[in-house]
Amino acid sequence: MDLRTSLRTYVLRAAIFALPVALLFLGLEALQRYLPGDYPAKKAGLEARRGEIETLILGSSHSYMGIAPQALHGEAYNLAFTAQTLYFDQFLLEKYLDSLPRLRRVILPVSYISYGAE
Repeated sequence: MDLRTSLRTYVLRAAIFALPVALLFLGLEALQRYLPGDYPAKKAGLEARRGEIETLILGSSHSYMGIAPQALHGEAYNLAFTAQTLYFDQFLLEKYLDSLPRLRRVILPVSYISYGAE
């Protein structure tokens, strides 16, 4: 067996091995799109209660873990999420501001981490 034949055999075997692995990863990636996640749950919760919300909480994990909406006066909703940047907070506020008729307060904690992200 010469070098060219052994190289061709190696490439063929590697491709035969890699194809099912690649198909498995592609299948798992496609399946993951249909699994419920935190973002769709937050969106559904906000849209279901948008007529009642008086306080909207934005921010990163400090707000997400550190502010309990049930401890605030009136109806509050925590739209904060881990590693959420100020840019995304602004985007969410602008997107939902007109659809929250009873909104009176927006809580946006800013920490030293907020300035390091875009």
